[in-house]
Amino acid sequence: MLRLSDPEVVRIQLTDDNVPTVHLIDDAHLASAPGLALAEQCASATKLLLSTFTTVDGAGTRPGTIHLDAKRAVRVIADELRARRDETLAAVRTVDDRIGDGLGEESIEWRLDAAAASEFAWQFCFVLSGGWRRVRSIVASARAADADVVLGAVAIHQLSSRDARADAGDLAPILEAAQIPPDTAKRAIAWLVAQRLVLAANDLRCPHQRFSAEVVRSDPDGSGQNRARTDCRHDGERPR
Repeated sequence: MLRLSDPEVVRIQLTDDNVPTVHLIDDAHLASAPGLALAEQCASATKLLLSTFTTVDGAGTRPGTIHLDAKRAVRVIADELRARRDETLAAVRTVDDRIGDGLGEESIEWRLDAAAASEFAWQFCFVLSGGWRRVRSIVASARAADADVVLGAVAIHQLSSRDARADAGDLAPILEAAQIPPDTAKRAIAWLVAQRLVLAANDLRCPHQRFSAEVVRSDPDGSGQNRARTDCRHDGERPR
């Protein structure tokens, strides 16, 4: 699989040997149209090329493009996993041991129902695996990228609005109060979108409200200061 470090690179080089190969270019919407066209022209019977886009703009609308219905994909995945309930439970428990059939454990059915409400397949996987349990490392990465305050603003807005969609304008009052310059906020939002910590640049919500709640109450330095106590049962979480 090719993941371009420089999306504007003009030439995307396919392998040059006799081994049958399928080349997959991820996030191809970030690449230049001439570069993609040149790569497609280099494809052959033994050198296949598949480019994936997360937008339908530009190159993603060329003939031969296959458009996927994200919501339908989520439904198909959820239905298949429900049909293989025991296998799904065993797999999910490897990343979240709070899932199970025991007293006080969250049932796999509850988790699947929450994940099935996702708009994207990656969001489905995040929810199913309990992505909020990785909040400490995620917040640490956001801090290193100077995006932790913006992530916190996203989480606060999502919880206070009961999961309403938001854009940069909706977050402006919070970011202004935190003295975050517009350029810094713009870069942070781009990073959060790229890291799949928000749904989209025009839909600034975390993958799930439970993740937002953990961001708000997170205490990465262990000081216990400035911790917000948040009850997020309104999002469908089963009370324990």
